[in-house]
Amino acid sequence: MAEIQFADGKQVVDDAYAPAISELTSGHPERFPFRDVMDRIGSWFEKDFLRREQRRIVGDHLSRFGL
Repeated sequence: MAEIQFADGKQVVDDAYAPAISELTSGHPERFPFRDVMDRIGSWFEKDFLRREQRRIVGDHLSRFGL
């Protein structure tokens, strides 16, 4: 568990959310209300999954050609 300072006070969040919160807030969660960040976190995880899959697919494709 991680305690993070948001604009509306400190909140305890699961460690799995800490990197996402940091990226969503550009490293400054104290500038955003907790509810706003948590409302956006679902779409961050979806986009992160798609980014990782795209990298994997492109990497697999390029490796076939020795690139």
